[in-house]
Amino acid sequence: MFKNKKILIGISIFITIAIATSVIVYYVIGPNGKLADHDNIVIWDDSDFKNYKFEGEGTKENPYLIQNLNISTTSREGIYVTHTTKHFIIQNSYIDADRTGIYLDHIAEGSAKITNNTVANNTDYGIYIVNSDNIEIIQNICTNNGYGILIRDSFYSTIRDNTSNYNRQSGIYVISSLYSIVENNLCLSNRYSGISLEYSYHSVIINNTCVDSEGYRKTWIEYSVENGGYGIYLLGSAFSEIVNNTLADNFESNILIESSWGTSIISNNLTNGELAFVGKIADYHILLKILEQYTLDYYLSFIVENNFVNNKSLGFHTNLVNESISDLDEGQTFFINCSNLQINNFAAYDQVIALYYCDNAQISNSRFSYSNRGGLVLYHSENSQISGNLFNQNVVDGLTLYKSSNSLVINNTANRNGDDGINNIYNSDSIYENNTCKFNSDVGIASMGSTNVSIISNVCGNNLDGITTKLDYYINIKNNTLYNNAWGGIFFINSDYLMVENNNFTDNHIGISLRVSSYNNFSFNLFLRNDYGIQYIFKPLEGLSSFNIIHNNTFIENLQHAIYMQGGDNNSVHHNSFIDNKLGGTSQGYDSGNNNTWFDIFLLEGNFWSDYGGVGSYSIEGEANSVDLYPL
Repeated sequence: MFKNKKILIGISIFITIAIATSVIVYYVIGPNGKLADHDNIVIWDDSDFKNYKFEGEGTKENPYLIQNLNISTTSREGIYVTHTTKHFIIQNSYIDADRTGIYLDHIAEGSAKITNNTVANNTDYGIYIVNSDNIEIIQNICTNNGYGILIRDSFYSTIRDNTSNYNRQSGIYVISSLYSIVENNLCLSNRYSGISLEYSYHSVIINNTCVDSEGYRKTWIEYSVENGGYGIYLLGSAFSEIVNNTLADNFESNILIESSWGTSIISNNLTNGELAFVGKIADYHILLKILEQYTLDYYLSFIVENNFVNNKSLGFHTNLVNESISDLDEGQTFFINCSNLQINNFAAYDQVIALYYCDNAQISNSRFSYSNRGGLVLYHSENSQISGNLFNQNVVDGLTLYKSSNSLVINNTANRNGDDGINNIYNSDSIYENNTCKFNSDVGIASMGSTNVSIISNVCGNNLDGITTKLDYYINIKNNTLYNNAWGGIFFINSDYLMVENNNFTDNHIGISLRVSSYNNFSFNLFLRNDYGIQYIFKPLEGLSSFNIIHNNTFIENLQHAIYMQGGDNNSVHHNSFIDNKLGGTSQGYDSGNNNTWFDIFLLEGNFWSDYGGVGSYSIEGEANSVDLYPL
């Protein structure tokens, strides 16, 4: 039955596209001949309706008719109407302008209707409505614009039965417009989202189809609207309803809900993409600011009923205590406000499991694979133990813990995930030990904004980075094996007071990269056959990496400099062994920073250099003109 249902949905979408295409042709050609060519229309007040000699009288019963026109113009707007009180209808026309097809600004409440138009190829907006309440936008086709339809500061808008496809941003975008109705629209292959509502309380999104919002970039390099790919995106729109929509193949999320209390999510059908309450944001300062407002009561305020993900029910389970889960036939599962939850010997295939405010969870010997988002997410779920699980080939992260402190993550495998293998965000007093993280598109183990966390005896290979730390303090990284990572074994960004010892860095581009990271201790590590052993990265307007201590490490056969200090200051390098690094170069080290010392200032002992001639000091390449005065 489900297979037939999916086929019927596909046929329905195909038929709709075919009808939409024929309608575009109809409006360009028109009934019984082509539409009347017309210059752009600019209406500044009510008198301009008569100046254009439009049919009608401007009353509700007999509105002015702007109709049956072909407006293909290089002017900024095709049709621009502002500060009018008369009733009018824009219908049965084709509009292709430079910036905006149809633009209504400060129109009297309930005085305008836009219906049966084709609006195409406008750089900014197909249809743009601002400061105009109770406007109807019905049965239009908006294609290849910046935004298909955008409504701003306009209450009680009705957007119904439109087709808004192939727009570079959103098909339909509603912002600061309370009590809007978005109903029975088709939004295909828009870049950022099918339908977005921001700060539009008490709105209804019902019976729409949103398919294949791909996002400009299928990575999250920086926070940007270009990192989209949502079917329906709701931000700051409390007490709204998302009902009976069909959503498929939207890259980031089929539905993303942020900062929207009391949302009702009912009877929606999601395919190849799930429901999400938290989006992926690379700027973690922004992420923290957003997420801190999400209390337990926030999640319990949602009504989530009768939804389907990949033809299986979407589970939204609340207030469970001492439950044991080993089999759950759902397309996506949320556990909210649960305690002592046990998930053992469970196989989640193409299914997201998320725990929100669920303390003392035990998750073991289970498989979380092939999800269109992350495999397993713990949010504000402390004292959890996650052991012996497989997180494999999920589109985003394998395992994410956010503010889930005092957790033990041990003996897991997180391979071939589309972003990070294991993600540790704003946690404290947790242990990540004996995990294997390989072939992840971004990072094996990513730690952000955390304190007093131990990352011990893990194997991270063939990722972009083996381990990253961002905004971390007092992290212990010990006994890890980091090999063949495309960028770095460990990448430090704004991370201070870390202890990095007894790790093996082999065949990475860079063993350790430091960017604005200070007071760290690097000791007893092996750097073998990397391009660089340790590299300081400096960017203008950023701080320096300072007061780090690099001692008792071994650097062997690294292709470039074993230690490359670009812009660091007051760092100390001593009692290391440098063996056959940067063969043929003038020095195995490089220093362009300030006041860095390459020997122990108390013991007056430096480093072992395999190319040291045995007499005098050892010169360090770089603008700083540093020397090891006491080579070993």
